[in-house]
Amino acid sequence: MAWELTTADPSAGGPVVTRHATYDEVIDHIRATYDPGGYYADEGSGSLQNYLHGEGYEFDYRELDN
Repeated sequence: MAWELTTADPSAGGPVVTRHATYDEVIDHIRATYDPGGYYADEGSGSLQNYLHGEGYEFDYRELDN
């Protein structure tokens, strides 16, 4: 199985789609790409996404059948 992450990124001008091997890689990608300074490093994945949503990001991820 693989995971697809679609991100509404206000700086990208449209949705950004990435694929990842595991759910953990999805969360790692969100942290590395949208919080590179680690401002929300102590937050769980749900809180991280909520804080980033407040900055204009939206995340939708789903497991894909290979």
